[in-house]
Amino acid sequence: MTSCKTALSTIPMIAFMLVSTPVLGDEINCQGKFGKVKLDGNVVIAAPCTLNGTTVDGNIKIFAGGSLVAIGAVIDGNIKADTADFIDLQNTEVDGNVDLKEMVGDISYIRDSTIDGHVKLMKNRSRLRLLRNYIDKNLQADENSGGVVISDNVIDGNLQCKKNSPEPEGGNNMVSGKMKDQCSGLHATTESGGSGNVGGTGSTGGSGSDGGTGTTGGSETPPFEVNVGAGGGGSTGPLLIVFLLVVGLPRLLRRRRDRQYKSYQRASHAIS
Repeated sequence: MTSCKTALSTIPMIAFMLVSTPVLGDEINCQGKFGKVKLDGNVVIAAPCTLNGTTVDGNIKIFAGGSLVAIGAVIDGNIKADTADFIDLQNTEVDGNVDLKEMVGDISYIRDSTIDGHVKLMKNRSRLRLLRNYIDKNLQADENSGGVVISDNVIDGNLQCKKNSPEPEGGNNMVSGKMKDQCSGLHATTESGGSGNVGGTGSTGGSGSDGGTGTTGGSETPPFEVNVGAGGGGSTGPLLIVFLLVVGLPRLLRRRRDRQYKSYQRASHAIS
């Protein structure tokens, strides 16, 4: 009789655990907008999707017909897009990799964001703009035909570009590893009178009238794009140092803290 009562008393506890514990591996179909909420599971996108301050505890997959705008989002996984329309990551943290393959939309952005894994851009027809990011591993761009601009990034791995037509443009990138092939010249510029990323040549370093307009050639410049080409030159290296100290370092510390907390949670669950 006692054992029967014990068994019956455990039923509500088991039911509570089943209800309160988030189900991992569920797929969430994003068709519209999510705000400051947490999505527990993988997100699949085959239509326009906006994540504004959203936290995703899983991976994001973007398919044909899908597009993603992420503003101030936290993605605790990877982002993978295949034959999708476009992607626009703004001030977003990705605790994994970003892989864009055969994108077909007009233009895609990754800007002012932290990527804790690698970034791969493969065979994309879309124009691609990578601006002012921190990338913890390698950045690789191969066989893209829409044009690639890589400017003002901090890359803690290698920067490699092959078989892109036209060749990638940009500059003022701080790369800890090797800069290879078509991207071998996209390093940080410190000499005065140098080129403004893709806007022109700035040949005289004087009044700056011949220096072009800078980062992405005028009309494609985002609303908060930093113009480093006008004015005929000057050092832009300190801007990257300020970005790394003010933006990159706090993000890395926060991500490390989050990883330690998740490791503690997993260990606690295993013990219990």
